[in-house]
Amino acid sequence: MDCTTLYTWIENSSYEWTDETYIQWGECYGDTLSPLRQVWLDSEYAYAVTSSGLNIFDIESNNKVAYVYVEDGYTTIWGSDTAIYLGTESEGIKYIIKSTILTDVDSPIDLTAFVNTYDFYYNASSVNIKYLHGYLDTLAVTTPVGIDIINNGPNGYKSSASNNHITKCFLTDNREVYYIEQKEDYDKVLVVYSCLFDWSTHDASYITDGTTLASGVRINDIFITTNTSISGNNNSIFIATSSGAYVIDEESTLFDIYLTTLAGQSTDIRGIWADNTTNRIRGKMYTTSFGIGAALSVMDMSTGSLYDRYTIVDKGKVNKTLVTEDVIDVVAGGN
Repeated sequence: MDCTTLYTWIENSSYEWTDETYIQWGECYGDTLSPLRQVWLDSEYAYAVTSSGLNIFDIESNNKVAYVYVEDGYTTIWGSDTAIYLGTESEGIKYIIKSTILTDVDSPIDLTAFVNTYDFYYNASSVNIKYLHGYLDTLAVTTPVGIDIINNGPNGYKSSASNNHITKCFLTDNREVYYIEQKEDYDKVLVVYSCLFDWSTHDASYITDGTTLASGVRINDIFITTNTSISGNNNSIFIATSSGAYVIDEESTLFDIYLTTLAGQSTDIRGIWADNTTNRIRGKMYTTSFGIGAALSVMDMSTGSLYDRYTIVDKGKVNKTLVTEDVIDVVAGGN
């Protein structure tokens, strides 16, 4: 799940989000010079990359157990079952094999010696890594020159598209590619069901031109849940924009726009994530917002309500509904 640099966890009796540009989580090093850039989690650890490096926290104890200090930090993070991949601004992709992650109950362990350079037959088209995603042994990488899909397995391949307007990407477990294109006059979510064919012909596109997405909004983040359309044969698309969160059923093209009826809450959504089985009518969606009224919010998709909300002044509790009023402002296409 992406986090903007303006969000942070504070060690307290319970966690809360604040509008600060520093990070603190247990013994996490971090100050105004090392803002949080992205967080990734697996079943054991939370991995936080900052402009100073990597911090690893044990989820059960909330303690920082390992770290890597790098002068320029890391730009992005994604992890498979076997490795943690880290993006850099000028040195390409780095990675740490998960089995080499050492932890100690007494003090965090420096893992610098276990950081490897991703240097195989197929590599990213630029050493400036903007964003990473992937599935198993396949990486999706955005750089200033475009997007690369890289697989260095026994039947490896590389597929690339040149486009200096791409920001983020998402690779599903069916190896479908979704990515964001940002231009001065509009943004797009572009979909390629197979990256081994022609990138110039997109299988689907969602454009901020007033059709599905409102004119003039900016697209900040995407998340995909696979085979979760109402029929179960297509995907659900979650899009974070500068004016609410869009939830699209890819097969029916029905969509909801999540704004808010809460006074003073920001609708500038910067990060979005959902449980793997979530769609328009079930599961939970998680969003982070920016500016006045910023919060981490949890939406209950079955009721269209705000299930939980974390800000500097009020916090919801897990499994306890904080606000039950409807927060869907627009339903397009009906149910």
